[in-house]
Amino acid sequence: MRLPRSLPVIGAIAVVLSVAGCSTGPASDSYAGGPHSADSTPGSVTYSSADSPLVEWIDGGTSFAVTKWGSGSCPDRAESVEVTSAHSLIVTFSRDGADECTADDSPFTHEFAVPAGATERPLTVTVRSPKFPEGYWESTRTLE
Repeated sequence: MRLPRSLPVIGAIAVVLSVAGCSTGPASDSYAGGPHSADSTPGSVTYSSADSPLVEWIDGGTSFAVTKWGSGSCPDRAESVEVTSAHSLIVTFSRDGADECTADDSPFTHEFAVPAGATERPLTVTVRSPKFPEGYWESTRTLE
């Protein structure tokens, strides 16, 4: 029995789609809990409550982490990082899309490489998060 010539192409497409489904978007890494980087600098930003995002330098200042608190079963997903000037950027998040989410207020961290256009320090990071039932709220942090 001879297999169709299109079988390898279909297999390659399936592999690409399965890898894309696991993508972290613009984040280089996303995971439950706080930043994993050994050289993160706690206290580098003012942090007041679990309702505010925590933004920290990691990897010696070549990357930064955004830790948000929310549902552990469907954390917000990083959608985009937009450089607005040499010293500021906007990180936009969206909802997971799950209908049923736990109300456990768990931390979830997203790590990002500093974009090429964000060359000045201090760096102002505005975090745009979805607001229920619609719209966004914004919180701005400054990384020294």
